[in-house]
Amino acid sequence: MKRFFAILLAVMMVFSLAACGSKDNSSSGSSSSGSSSSGSSSSSSSSSSSSSSGDEDWKFAVCLSQFSDTFLTNCRRNIEALAPYVGGLDLTVYDGKNDNTEMTNIHDMLIIQGVDVVATNDPAFEPEVVIEKFMAAGIPLILWNGNEPPLDLMDKYHGQVFFVGSAAHESGIVMGQAALNWWQTHPESDRNGDGIMDYVYLQGSIGHIHNTLRMGHSVGDGSDEYGRPGVLKAAGIPLNEVANETASYNRAEAQDVMTAIIAAHGDEIEYVFASNDDMALGAIDALKGAGYLVEGGTYIPVFGVDATVVGQEAIADGTLLATSLNDPIAMGGACVAIAKCLQEGKEVNTANIRAVGDWMTPLNLEVDEHGFVWTHYKEINKDNIPADLGPPV
Repeated sequence: MKRFFAILLAVMMVFSLAACGSKDNSSSGSSSSGSSSSGSSSSSSSSSSSSSSGDEDWKFAVCLSQFSDTFLTNCRRNIEALAPYVGGLDLTVYDGKNDNTEMTNIHDMLIIQGVDVVATNDPAFEPEVVIEKFMAAGIPLILWNGNEPPLDLMDKYHGQVFFVGSAAHESGIVMGQAALNWWQTHPESDRNGDGIMDYVYLQGSIGHIHNTLRMGHSVGDGSDEYGRPGVLKAAGIPLNEVANETASYNRAEAQDVMTAIIAAHGDEIEYVFASNDDMALGAIDALKGAGYLVEGGTYIPVFGVDATVVGQEAIADGTLLATSLNDPIAMGGACVAIAKCLQEGKEVNTANIRAVGDWMTPLNLEVDEHGFVWTHYKEINKDNIPADLGPPV
């Protein structure tokens, strides 16, 4: 236990430094800068310091769809902070810049370089395509925070492909339940008094399973294998979709999209749902600009996902009503633990990933028989803002 707290303290110190250098970029939606990777002029990367040196170090490549996504950047910082404690992983992190061609070029470059293990995130990619590509190259693959791959393909590359993801329907349930509670206790939120919840939904990207499940289980009919209805529909709340637009999980883009929605439907909007905190904050920026959510202005409840630090700050100041904790420590920790097991030639199972370091045990993660590792959500509101989520990313 003493070792766990020592490691956690060191991780927090690393994150404090990282946060000071890049908090503005990650919260505003602008891309973080990175050094060009050798061997490819079309890809961009940010390299962390190697955990150790020597012939046995494994080249561990981590790909993000975009550094400008706050949650993904928090995961990246966890990976960068935790990797040195396991040893043997030579880590490089790449920015896909929210561009499919860029990410494809990065993947191809990593295969040519013959890296030892790749962890990649991109909701725009079909996981089948990525698995087939790395399976053909014989490179172990960790898919994280993206679309869930099919079981048959996971089993086809058994022991060499893993999926680290959050139980995304839970975040939809959190948003739906928080909205239901507000609707039932604040009748004034029905601005036109017609008994119908008029809402706006901001999607990250069409087809991304997390996005689909969050919509389905908050305002929709349900979209998982069980056909469970969204919380609000199940409660019998009449719903009217004023607008449903995509904003690439990006704060600046969400502000622009929401500004246009307000211009067209301002008087109709009663509730705003967003598939991540960055888009929720962009919506809040637009609402403030239009005179909502300010002193003397109309209050419109806004709901997000991820419980990022900036999201929690918005909850504290009353502009974001609720979000759900998507744990970047668990997400990043799982990627590092899987890579370490692979580097040591150990089977990637629950016991072995938990044994990678003392910091893994409290995360309580499990690997199922197909190679899936799931993290879980919980609601965060003004009554339970965490005093400490771990490293202050």
